[in-house]
Amino acid sequence: MTMSSLVRACCLPTGNGKLTLSVLTACCVFVFTGCGDQGSAGPPQDEAKRDGKTVADYPTATADVFHEMDGGIALDSVEVMGRNTWMTWTGGNEAFWDYLAKVGYGITDLVKMLDSRKRDTRFADMGVINEPGFTRNDQPDQWGLYLDKPVGSAGFELFSQEGIEPEVYGYSSGVVGLRLFENPEFDDAAQEHWDAEKFYNEREYYEDPDLVRPYRVGMACSFCHVGPHPLHPPDDPENPEWRNLSATIGQQWLATQPALGSTLEPNNYFYQLLTSARRGALDTSLLASDGNNNPNIMNPIWQLAARLSLSVPEPLGEATTVLPDALRQRDAAGRDVTPHVLADGADAIGVYGALARVFLNIGEFHQDWVTHFNLVIGMRPQTPIQIRDAQENSVFWNVTEERVPPLALYFIKAAKNMPLANAEGGAVHLTATAAQITRGKEVFARTCFGCHSSKQPANFRDIDPWARSGDSAYVAWARRAVMQRDFLVENYLSTDERIPIRVVQTNAGRALADNATRGHIWDNFSSETYKNLPTGGPITVWNPWTGDEFEFETPAGGPGYYRVTPLVGIWATSPLLHNNMLGTYNGDPSVAGRLAVFDEAIDQLLWPERRPSRYRYVAAENRWVPTDLKAAIWRTDRESELRIPARYLPQLIEGRLGRMSRLLLPYPWVVPLILLLLGAAAFHYGRKQEKKALRLTGIASGVLAVVVLFGTLFVLGRFGDLQVGPIPEGTPVNLIANVNPAQRETGDILRLVGAAKRTFKRIKREGLEGEAKDQVLGEEIGTQLLEHWLKSPDLIEDRGHYFGTRLTDREKQDLKTFLKTF
Repeated sequence: MTMSSLVRACCLPTGNGKLTLSVLTACCVFVFTGCGDQGSAGPPQDEAKRDGKTVADYPTATADVFHEMDGGIALDSVEVMGRNTWMTWTGGNEAFWDYLAKVGYGITDLVKMLDSRKRDTRFADMGVINEPGFTRNDQPDQWGLYLDKPVGSAGFELFSQEGIEPEVYGYSSGVVGLRLFENPEFDDAAQEHWDAEKFYNEREYYEDPDLVRPYRVGMACSFCHVGPHPLHPPDDPENPEWRNLSATIGQQWLATQPALGSTLEPNNYFYQLLTSARRGALDTSLLASDGNNNPNIMNPIWQLAARLSLSVPEPLGEATTVLPDALRQRDAAGRDVTPHVLADGADAIGVYGALARVFLNIGEFHQDWVTHFNLVIGMRPQTPIQIRDAQENSVFWNVTEERVPPLALYFIKAAKNMPLANAEGGAVHLTATAAQITRGKEVFARTCFGCHSSKQPANFRDIDPWARSGDSAYVAWARRAVMQRDFLVENYLSTDERIPIRVVQTNAGRALADNATRGHIWDNFSSETYKNLPTGGPITVWNPWTGDEFEFETPAGGPGYYRVTPLVGIWATSPLLHNNMLGTYNGDPSVAGRLAVFDEAIDQLLWPERRPSRYRYVAAENRWVPTDLKAAIWRTDRESELRIPARYLPQLIEGRLGRMSRLLLPYPWVVPLILLLLGAAAFHYGRKQEKKALRLTGIASGVLAVVVLFGTLFVLGRFGDLQVGPIPEGTPVNLIANVNPAQRETGDILRLVGAAKRTFKRIKREGLEGEAKDQVLGEEIGTQLLEHWLKSPDLIEDRGHYFGTRLTDREKQDLKTFLKTF
């Protein structure tokens, strides 16, 4: 039956009265106007804009309160302002982290994470840095919260360093990089409802999206970038002094789950997902979800001046050039030139744009950017954040823009190399002879120099990076350069070039991130060069259930490449690879502790047979293959469930359906009523006219009405949480995390969820373990997901970067002695 005939049927009189078109028309008008836009409220604005504030209301802090950091380096007044921005400026994101605590599927709550009773083991358990000058507090504040107190204080008090205005920067929280703000929404009604005991202990209470906390917690860049100073390590990493901290080394110790998923239980799949990341690695696309779990190291910031010398032409789109980039470089031909930023080289629009974007990525102007994707879970296509919109509607963005040049100048001054020889007690670890170092330099020149030196011959870009070691003239130049006494001075130890993933062969997860591709969330923050990159070529991946290999073609348009990682301070920044998979975290930031990790990591890098996957060299094919397909795949460590609390389900469906959700969620009875009325009309007309097909259509419409009603009530959380599971212990985490639902029809997703649930229930019902469990998982759902659904089907995390693996053992040892001096 066609829609037109059904409408005509609905217009006909019946024996028991009339069901006229006007009735249905009224229903439809109510649905599509009453549930639609209630007049345009205009584009999203941040809180400062809504409150009528201007850039002048957020002055830059000028006091040099962090002067003991970064080795006590002397900064001028502008550079001091840059460091203060890095250390304390949140860009208004305290509103975002409060919002995320309410609607983030019960994953994170920074107020709970700041529980002072955890201070004594924060570094060991979470990897976060306790702020000097604070101590544990076992007495709750007036709201019953346990927050760190200043040393010498009788109890908790809001505190900020002199010269750091709390109205602009918030108060010190006791954790470096997290700032406390009094919550403007904590009014009399909120205070009446507040119960700290329930907040700490009752999930139903602290997961309530309507719960108003006494404080908001904002995040500065320093939370992810300040770490123990390699040259001046703390005696007690739980109680560092400012002199023991570097603002540029990167937070190599951060444990994602306890720090950012502190409310999760181990049987929650989100817990398993966050735990999969190695210490010091964070999936920065977790919030702007891209259906691709790809934790990446907290990049140290090194030798910015030397890095800028590597800038290459990167044409920018019109949406990007609205940035008034005072730092933008141009070559002799007037072309925009920039170094490549981020692990995949995506953030290539200049230092100014790269630094400004960092603040957006941690929640600045979230009022706009949460409209471009669905938080954490994804489930709908992304749209780009527009720089122009931020300039017009976010005071915080415009404040940040003003602060970027001083921030860049600070990095140019402070982000220097940290050689082992300059570390406190470092010299005793430099035992190699001059002859060994010379031999190590020779090996470096012909094996590593082509990618890992910013000092290069003028024509080096005319030779592909992987072909330079075979060019005799190039290698001769490299030998002369590396033997110079000043070779390591102002050397970024990288060319910042993009290398195809098929060449570097490391795990493809980070290289396949696509948030910066055309039309996606960070579209405005990547160059046209990046967005027009050809495919990085096919890569080989392994099926862990069958042991078979298959080819995966990396997409064009940006993904498929890795930027060359600098080797500056490699002795202090191991584990290695973009995901920290080579070397074992030991929790010891001392010089000896760092060197222990370096030794293991370099050995695994140069001897792949020592890696967890126990690689075997196949000489006939000139490649390394894993012999243990289970050892380096991130897996769940217990039975778990993908659980989305009932109260968050409306947000999930809104992310999937967009404007359609305005019809289903506020008035769950409207669509079922329309379907029921249409069905009744069709059934009655069909019976009267003796048309069986029409009667069946009416019955089907009635059944559909019931299904839609119950489905909508489920989405509204009336029937409890959404749970997929039980996911068996040992399931590859990325088998689920890398499913990209935004690119699939809803029906396909529902069928996949159904198949997964049936498989999981069978494993549970039959009590399958070991090989039997793996076989069923692989046969019924694993291989299908791996070959057809995953954005990155590359599950093995410790592979790749086999350059240098065919050196002799002596050459490897000599190279290692030279690398230790960096």
